[in-house]
Amino acid sequence: LPDTIQYDAIIISDYCKGFLTESDISKISKLHPLVILDTKKLLGKWCKDVSFIKLNRFEAQNNHDIILEYKWLEDKIITTLDGKGASYKGKIMKVEKVENADVSGAGDTFVAGFVGKYIETQNNEESINWANYCASEVVKKKGVSVFGK
Repeated sequence: LPDTIQYDAIIISDYCKGFLTESDISKISKLHPLVILDTKKLLGKWCKDVSFIKLNRFEAQNNHDIILEYKWLEDKIITTLDGKGASYKGKIMKVEKVENADVSGAGDTFVAGFVGKYIETQNNEESINWANYCASEVVKKKGVSVFGK
């Protein structure tokens, strides 16, 4: 990635489609100080230079033993909690309960909301709270929707 420093952040949405290897993600995360990863892969040493990793509850459970082995992951992982908010470093940031019409796009919206607010504030908790809010707005609508329009 040429001249990656011109970007405020790099978001890697890796859904295990074969486009990005662990090595690719590792190389990208070394090129920029703010890299956010949303992946379905099992975590490992390859994601050490990633700034934040967004997992859902199921993905966090699948990575439980790896997280115990690599304690440094605890400072990176934000786990979304199925409409109950998100957790970071053992703290749960709750979200107001809403009627879900469709959860399509909720995770991507969470990541986008988090990154946008984090660039603005550099505050993890405030950014997670905003991301929770953004995702809760999107799930109120049927189909993938756009927040803020």
